Amino acid sequence: MNVKRRTLLLAGAALVAGAATSKAADDTSGDKQVVVIDNHAYLPPDLEVKVGTVVQWVNQDGDEHDVTENKKAFRSPILDKGEEWKRLFDQPGTVEYYCSLHPHMIGKIRVV
Repeated sequence: MNVKRRTLLLAGAALVAGAATSKAADDTSGDKQVVVIDNHAYLPPDLEVKVGTVVQWVNQDGDEHDVTENKKAFRSPILDKGEEWKRLFDQPGTVEYYCSLHPHMIGKIRVV
């Protein structure tokens, strides 16, 4: 396989993998809430949202972080300072998450 074809295949696979981690979280979906990552914490640490809400995590910390659901149902990519990640919450329930790089960082989202 030539280098150009391999590069295209790898780029396509990365796009598919990224799309799979985010549940159609675009700005056209219902409400939107923001969780700021700063000083090794999710702010707010607990959030209540309506079904159909997109939650956006924004890393404002100097360190890298991610958002990993406790049962591994989803995981964001590693976020550098200034990067963000979104997820659509379309089912009621409680979602608990943490940073896999800093497991003391925890958060919870109640979807009603």
